[in-house]
Amino acid sequence: MNRYFLYSDRKLNKLNDFVVPESWWSRPYEYCFANEHLCKDNTVYCNDVHFANYASNKAKSVCCDEDTVNKQFDKIILINYVDKHIFDLPQTLLRYKKMLKNDGKIIITAESPTLLPEKLVQHAMSTNLRAIGSDYSKSKDCIYNDKYDLYCYRLVLELANKKIGYETKIEKPEKIKTIKKRARWE
Repeated sequence: MNRYFLYSDRKLNKLNDFVVPESWWSRPYEYCFANEHLCKDNTVYCNDVHFANYASNKAKSVCCDEDTVNKQFDKIILINYVDKHIFDLPQTLLRYKKMLKNDGKIIITAESPTLLPEKLVQHAMSTNLRAIGSDYSKSKDCIYNDKYDLYCYRLVLELANKKIGYETKIEKPEKIKTIKKRARWE
């Protein structure tokens, strides 16, 4: 579920030998969320070198070199990154979309109000990406940095025009049922 991080969410305070500094107030939550999306058979791109190093033991292959535009990834993990690209956000999302396999996912964590989640979803939709289930209501349990007046949220995107097969039953007048395979675009 795409939502703000909560104090009750699990945290990941250590990545192999790297201990996450306390000043990285939201990072343990972000790392734990990203970790939930790792699979042994996935190829992963990650912008965060600390998490990329950690993920290399949990995925088929991990890359953190942005010059790999021609490579296709199952998961693209952008930890606290897109909110630094507010002025070129559509271009940033398009660049990563090109690196995504058809059934892949883009895992994003970002800070608000630097980049409001609704704005990020809006930009994603403009680049033919869609958010998978979202609820961005705030509660007292949302993690918050009072020094900088920031919240942190998580978002999973996938291709919006992913082809999905389904079956439709059509009744004929002779009471013979046939099944046609169709595809629809979501």
